[in-house]
Amino acid sequence: NGNTATIVKPISYLNKFKKDLELFLEPHKMMSVYHSYQLPELVYFVFNISIEIYTNYMWGSVIQDVKDKLDYLFRTSNRNFGESIDYKDIEGDIKDNTIVSETNTFDSINGIKHLRIRDIFNNVIIYEPNDKQQFPQYSMFSYGSTSENKLRVINLGANQFPLIKAEQCKFSKE
Repeated sequence: NGNTATIVKPISYLNKFKKDLELFLEPHKMMSVYHSYQLPELVYFVFNISIEIYTNYMWGSVIQDVKDKLDYLFRTSNRNFGESIDYKDIEGDIKDNTIVSETNTFDSINGIKHLRIRDIFNNVIIYEPNDKQQFPQYSMFSYGSTSENKLRVINLGANQFPLIKAEQCKFSKE
C-alpha cells in the first residue's frame, strides 16, 4: 500500500516498550485478540584481538578507537536479527577508514599495522549445529591434530540479535 513502518529493535526488555506497543495496537484489535510477546535473544559478543600498531601512534588511543568502532559497528541500526557474523568482515570494517560515525572519525584506526581476532566469546548458546558438535565459533580440521581450531562465520538463530561488549574485549600487542 506504499506505507512504510519503522522497525524498532529493542536493546533491553522494558515494560514501557510493551505498554507503548499495546497502546499502538489497541485501535487495530479485533474481538478475541490477545497479545503474545516473544522477546529476542540478545547475543553479546566479546573479542580477543591482537593488534600491531605503527610506532608513531599511541597504543591507548588506537585501542579506544577500536572499542568505539566496535560499538558503532554493533549499533542496533547497523545489525539485524539472525545475522551471520563473519570475523573477517569485522576485521576489515575495523580497519576501514571510510566507515565513520556522525560523531567520530576513528582517526587512530590508521595506526593499525595488523589486526587479528584471535577468539570470540558470547553469552548464550548459538543454535548452529556443526559436524563435530564443537563450540559453534570454531570448525575442526584434521591435519593430523585434533586441536586445530579455525574461527568461522557464526550464524545466529532467527530470534537472536547481535550486540557487543566492547569494554570487555581483550587486546594484546602482536
